[in-house]
Amino acid sequence: MLSAQKSEDDGLQKEWDAARDVLKVFDDRIDALRRNGFSFVTALLAAQSLLIPYIAGSTGNSSLPDNVKFVIVSVTMLLVFTLKLIEVGYQSFQRAATTRALVIEKKLNIELTEIIDLRYKRDNVRWWMTLVYVLFIIGALFVGWFSITDPYWKNLLILSTTVATVSTVAINGVLILKFPYGEEDWTIEKLKCSLNDEVGITMTNLSGHRVIALDEDDLLWEIRPEGDNQSVHTEKAKVHAVIPPKDCFTWSWKVKSEKGCLPVGPGVYRVFPTQTKRDGLKRYRDYRRLRDPALTNVKNKLLGRKVKGIPMPLPRAVRVVDTSKTEPAVDN
Repeated sequence: MLSAQKSEDDGLQKEWDAARDVLKVFDDRIDALRRNGFSFVTALLAAQSLLIPYIAGSTGNSSLPDNVKFVIVSVTMLLVFTLKLIEVGYQSFQRAATTRALVIEKKLNIELTEIIDLRYKRDNVRWWMTLVYVLFIIGALFVGWFSITDPYWKNLLILSTTVATVSTVAINGVLILKFPYGEEDWTIEKLKCSLNDEVGITMTNLSGHRVIALDEDDLLWEIRPEGDNQSVHTEKAKVHAVIPPKDCFTWSWKVKSEKGCLPVGPGVYRVFPTQTKRDGLKRYRDYRRLRDPALTNVKNKLLGRKVKGIPMPLPRAVRVVDTSKTEPAVDN
């Protein structure tokens, strides 16, 4: 048992290290994008303010046409938005790696990613960096405003600035990670066991602000043999529980046959989370109201909406082996 637990911890540690490596790689990419992008935009704005009159003089005109100035400034704004779009794309990979690291840290009793994530959100770093992009757009507006004379093109410039600013701010909330099981993550403690062993199955709340309320009669998941639609075990919450954001709760499956279900024997079994959506607590955004376990009786008003379609099994399966025989190892 100790050897199996150590092997599982080693695997989780390697996965956590890989998640931290992904975070570092994309941190470096975002840093390079900001340094090079900001330097280029700054140089471009300076060049526009200095060279537009020179270019007009070299062509024999008193000034460039206002439509040309508008196009130059608008392209600069588009460039700023494109930089932000690329950054958000990188951040989506970071969010995925952070989410997985947070889940693993609950198992390994590590708090590094959790503390960094809390400080990042508490200090609103993402919105401060978005403000920098907005300031570059406003800088392009100033360059165009003082060089364009026609009111028609000035109005178009204001419209272009508004669209670029709103798009740059809104893009933070558009690229949201969507998980296979909503805002829940499911992990299996053991992937190989024998009869009468206990297998831990953990549900983690991935939401950043919603809590998950469970009543004792809530059906959570069922276990089916590979390729069979009948279950060998169905699990209920058994207790009133409130799972805070980024926290988890673990249940144990005793690997044995149960009355009224298929018998359990050597083979491969898959875990199917239930179809019930447990995200109805979004109207209760103040988590402090739900710290009292007595308040979990609001569950009937908040939970129970069904998701259409067949429930999707977890990607990793549990293999039950007969310890009285020697079986070759089989990958899941």
